[in-house]
Amino acid sequence: MTQEDERTARRFRVDVASLPEFEELVAEIYVDDHFIGLLSQESGPDYTLFEIEQTKGSAPVKVELTTFEAALAHAKARLKRLEKRWPPDDV
Repeated sequence: MTQEDERTARRFRVDVASLPEFEELVAEIYVDDHFIGLLSQESGPDYTLFEIEQTKGSAPVKVELTTFEAALAHAKARLKRLEKRWPPDDV
């Protein structure tokens, strides 16, 4: 990975969360600390849906496609790893 790739990759943050409106875990994706959307697997592990956040009047977020694809792949992998442990035994 080049230094430019590393700088671009640091722009992304993936938070895995349990939200009340979803039965399964979701992965929230942020670019430069701005929420842009989430991955969910509500219809099963073989059907991943990406929901894009739309904010009226906000400037578009521009990201290089392969970097964004890598962030999505990372988010999907985290969901798959964590879904095996959800819900926690003590809930």
